[in-house]
Amino acid sequence: LATGRNDRPGRPNELIFSFTLIERPSSVGELVLSGPNGFVFNQDCMVDLKILDDIFNPGVSVFGSLEWFPGYARWEAAARVQSCASNGPVVRM
Repeated sequence: LATGRNDRPGRPNELIFSFTLIERPSSVGELVLSGPNGFVFNQDCMVDLKILDDIFNPGVSVFGSLEWFPGYARWEAAARVQSCASNGPVVRM
């Protein structure tokens, strides 16, 4: 599929997380995401992190070669991810 998804058992897969903040953060902090049961993030998850929107370079785009889906918003440029580390199904950015 255009997003890189592969539903066959035992194959690497990609997840798209959607969330809403209750309020805009006033300082730098940590974002913790938990994947579904059985999902394991790569330990160094910076290489897998996709927050860009570039349909001409699908390898770095959230939705691959597809346009953004209705209801999803782009990651704010001011919210830079400086590090990303995981432990199984939990990732900390």
